[in-house]
Amino acid sequence: MRRKHAAFWNADTIQEFWSGKSFLRTDDGNLLSYDLARHITGRAAHAEDRFRAFVRHAHQRDAGVGAEPQLGFRIADLATAMLGEGEWTPDPARWNEGVERGQF
Repeated sequence: MRRKHAAFWNADTIQEFWSGKSFLRTDDGNLLSYDLARHITGRAAHAEDRFRAFVRHAHQRDAGVGAEPQLGFRIADLATAMLGEGEWTPDPARWNEGVERGQF
């Protein structure tokens, strides 16, 4: 599974993850999205009080970046822990690239 993650995630596909689009894919991106989310949530939830505060303050529009102070670290750090070094920071400005009117 780790090899699948390494082959799939890059600076573009991680933006699909942060926006939620990758969960709608019909290829391995769907499976990998749920698996990445499970790993990220598991890592973040170790500090339960901080994680609960993060969840209360997080918004989908920025993938929770605005709630990072409640978490105590950057959201991208969760992806780095799972995927290694890379461009993992959520970038909402890129989420509508290639989207036609009426789509996601």
